[in-house]
Amino acid sequence: MEEKIQSQAEEPQNTSAPTASTEQQPEKESFRKLFTDGLVYSLLTIVRYIFVLPWDLWKRAVINMGEQRHKKALNIDGITGFWPFLTFLKRFFIDFLLDACSVLSWIITPIIGVTMAIVIGDFFIFVVSIFSAYYMPVEFAITKDILQLLLIPFRKFLSWGSRPAQYLEMDLNKKSEK
Repeated sequence: MEEKIQSQAEEPQNTSAPTASTEQQPEKESFRKLFTDGLVYSLLTIVRYIFVLPWDLWKRAVINMGEQRHKKALNIDGITGFWPFLTFLKRFFIDFLLDACSVLSWIITPIIGVTMAIVIGDFFIFVVSIFSAYYMPVEFAITKDILQLLLIPFRKFLSWGSRPAQYLEMDLNKKSEK
């Protein structure tokens, strides 16, 4: 016990205010930790979206195809809206065809790549076809989203046109002056 008291007595007590270097030390360690966490997170997220996003989109296209089959969405007799043929065209070209192309791209493109590699004799063609087939669901998903965005004004017009006349904002009492 006496040894502890003597060692504490021999150590100088630092009662002065902390210096700038001691205040910056936790800040530097905190910054380093935040920097490494941010760097690792950004790299993992980029890698995840580069390699996992096509798989997720392809899986979603497969799920959409199954749901459309069970709902019989392409059956024109089951469409009860004002414009059944336009609804059928929208469902066929945007909902069905792009998802079907996305699903079939992972099946047909490698077969075409193998065939072309055998006929031409270049292995690089097979590698390019596999690479392009892997990212085709991304291209089809982008195309599908752009087409749906382009249809918004047309759908708004059809919605406006289907309203009864008493709800349309027309003022027939005002005459244009010439």
